[in-house]
Amino acid sequence: MAAASVATFTDVTAQESKHGSEDVIDWENTPVLSWMHPVFTGRAISARGGHCSVLVGNLLITFGGHYFGKDKFEYVRCTLYAFNRLSNLL
Repeated sequence: MAAASVATFTDVTAQESKHGSEDVIDWENTPVLSWMHPVFTGRAISARGGHCSVLVGNLLITFGGHYFGKDKFEYVRCTLYAFNRLSNLL
């Protein structure tokens, strides 16, 4: 199992109002970010940089990337992973 932090977004719309010549934001109704640590099942993907990820429906799809081996050479990954964020399965 892999542990990771995931940012979740609470969809609350900021309310703007006119106060004289200034825009005033109602801070009580602004978007709120919070962190959670979901538990994943399945095998974890290896660490990588330079990859591409996209969220399609409930799938987080990750392709490619690179990593540096113990021999200090850079290796390119041509792997494709799909993570189902509803079932936490990779």
